[in-house]
Amino acid sequence: MPGFSTTELIQNNDIQILDLGIDVNSFVDAFGSGYAFAEALLANSTFQSPESRPLYNPSQARISILGQDEYTIGTDSFLDDDEQEFIKLPEWRPRALEALSPYIPDTDQANWLNALSSYFTFISRYTYEPSKLLKVTKNLTVGYIWLSSARLGLLGIAALFHSQLIEAAITSIQREVAQPGIPINASLAGISMILSYHCFSGNSSAYLTWIETALPMIKALVGSKPVALHRLHGLETIDVRTFVWGDIFTAISSSQPTRLVYDCNAEVLLKKNREGPNLVGADMEIGLEWLCGLPDAMLLLIIQIINLRHSSLPETERFAQAAKIESALRDWKVWPSETTNSVMRVRRMATQEIWRHFTILYLYQAIHKASPSHEVVQHCVSQIFKLGSTLPLGRNPDCLLSVPYFVAGTFAISPKHRQLFRSRLLGCGLEAYGQALAKALEELWQRSLDPSKHDDWTTKSPPIVIFS
Repeated sequence: MPGFSTTELIQNNDIQILDLGIDVNSFVDAFGSGYAFAEALLANSTFQSPESRPLYNPSQARISILGQDEYTIGTDSFLDDDEQEFIKLPEWRPRALEALSPYIPDTDQANWLNALSSYFTFISRYTYEPSKLLKVTKNLTVGYIWLSSARLGLLGIAALFHSQLIEAAITSIQREVAQPGIPINASLAGISMILSYHCFSGNSSAYLTWIETALPMIKALVGSKPVALHRLHGLETIDVRTFVWGDIFTAISSSQPTRLVYDCNAEVLLKKNREGPNLVGADMEIGLEWLCGLPDAMLLLIIQIINLRHSSLPETERFAQAAKIESALRDWKVWPSETTNSVMRVRRMATQEIWRHFTILYLYQAIHKASPSHEVVQHCVSQIFKLGSTLPLGRNPDCLLSVPYFVAGTFAISPKHRQLFRSRLLGCGLEAYGQALAKALEELWQRSLDPSKHDDWTTKSPPIVIFS
């Protein structure tokens, strides 16, 4: 891409076997007790040939999602008019299903395609910029779908009621990492599927386990230099980039340093923001803004805050650096996105502002150890409340803002603020995850008697929540 330098992944062509130091039992413990069933399922799984693709019904499909009762998802009922116009699901979903159809099980083929159809409807809302989902799907089928872990993991995400598929995917990974000739990034694709499953299903402990499992693979791919997440380019880096997201946000919620070392110099991106709109935008080909609408420049500033929190610098120097970060956040300009839908354009501007106020809140929590009654804190809480109130509950992008809503909720004093943040968490559509965050908020509110005192919930052990 002209004008862009990119961070390339290391091609470890000489590495035949990646020793993760993990035995079969740890894979079993990571999910559950159905290991024997998973073994049998894996052994008996057969997949159709490309010549015999079943038909599917793109208008509706039945799937049980995230612990809810089985129900019918159709674009008319699941996506609102503005989401439909923005996402353009009917234009690309049939081609995505066509790309995947050779890799579904021979049994119940039409039902599997309907489940995958529902999955694409679902994931199109839970991706801030979904325009490249077709390209990502084709990239998956060309590069990694021949691996059982990637194939079974995808099917497991598509039908969360088939938890045995995830266990079979876990079994597959244990085998695949021990097989000569399987590239590291191919094995990582399977783990990424399982990470996504645990993220959507709300299993935070399993999510953390698989973050740690993926870590040696990530390190083997990115090498020893600091990772420039904003320069990771191309769909072949998407699993590395989504790992980076998990690394950063689990570090925030557990008050731990990040697992990777990052190049977090944001000056180039901040300068571009001052000069005009980001021409690259929330592109799935680069960085992470496409995931939840958090600009890469702000994500780099968040990493700076994490590093500052865990540094050994004198307090005066830490506060001086914090002031520079805050200045950069206050100088940030929100530009209209390129979407032609005026409603979604306004929603996206609100989303960026919510992330900006969240980052300021995190700065005051982590460095200044501010209390809920602090003036800056209450201003940020109020702004997140006002902006969040303009977004339709549970729709894109509201459903992607659970982390800002939770952090704002930890500082909320007003009953109306608390009520909105709790309702947004419960209505995010990720039922188990949203319920866990809402329950943690309620527990914090019950014990927070004095709003003038700082309560650092991130230092609790074990963590009261895990951001994913």
